[in-house]
Amino acid sequence: MIFRAKTTEQELAQLQNKRKSLSEKLAASRAEAEAAMTARRAWLLGDATDDKQRKAVDARVVAAQSAELGLEDALAELDRKIADAKQRLDDENEKIAREKSAGELNTKAAELERKREVARIANLELSEVIDAMPVLPYENPDFRPRVKALLVEVPAAVGQFVDDIRSHAARISSGQEPYPGQPAKVEAPPEPPKLNDKSSGTFYGKFGRAPGETFIGDSV
Repeated sequence: MIFRAKTTEQELAQLQNKRKSLSEKLAASRAEAEAAMTARRAWLLGDATDDKQRKAVDARVVAAQSAELGLEDALAELDRKIADAKQRLDDENEKIAREKSAGELNTKAAELERKREVARIANLELSEVIDAMPVLPYENPDFRPRVKALLVEVPAAVGQFVDDIRSHAARISSGQEPYPGQPAKVEAPPEPPKLNDKSSGTFYGKFGRAPGETFIGDSV
């Protein structure tokens, strides 16, 4: 995935360099088109009688405008490819971040699971030691059952916590949950209400209507 992201970065850099080159050519082409139009305008305002010269100035304008349109079309297509490459790069970088975050969580879950098992075995031994102790005269009869239950419940609760961590890591990896530090997605702004849309209240609510007055489109 990291290699793929690097490849996309290189592709994007090449496309952006190409766009810079085409933009410079388009600027020059627009200047040539303007110059051609200026030359033809001057010729038309002058002694516009030479048919051969007319064809030459017209051909220059047509060629310049054709080149300008061609470069604009190429830039539009290039912009589409750049937008596509940016989106792919964003997706690939997000996938890398998700895999890294999920991997870190799973590593912590594995360490917690290891320590939980150590604690579970130690708690079993502790429970056996408690059972071997003589009952004290002033001992609460609920003490030993409560402690032994707690020694079993704590490792079980930690085990459930480990399962929750791994489940959360899986949801992060699959894109169901945001990863830590993920940039908030910017929502597209809502479209402004149409001026004549009655539901918006911008036209009808502002100006109202006289009693009995109707507008085109009112239900009969």
